[in-house]
Amino acid sequence: MRQKLVISKEIRFFSKFFLVADLKRGYFQIVKVQNTMSCKYNDTDKEINHFCISFVFLSLIEKKGKK
Repeated sequence: MRQKLVISKEIRFFSKFFLVADLKRGYFQIVKVQNTMSCKYNDTDKEINHFCISFVFLSLIEKKGKK
């Protein structure tokens, strides 16, 4: 089952991006979207959720820093 986590309050700044993550295949992709930031993943484990969210932050910060 595909789970979806939508984050809205704390992450206004990153609200135009979301991460598509398939942790079992090691697949990550950041995609621009409108008005929402969501982290899609295949596991409901809280550690996976936290990792997925952290990966979004780290990736966006890293991309911003390289520009």
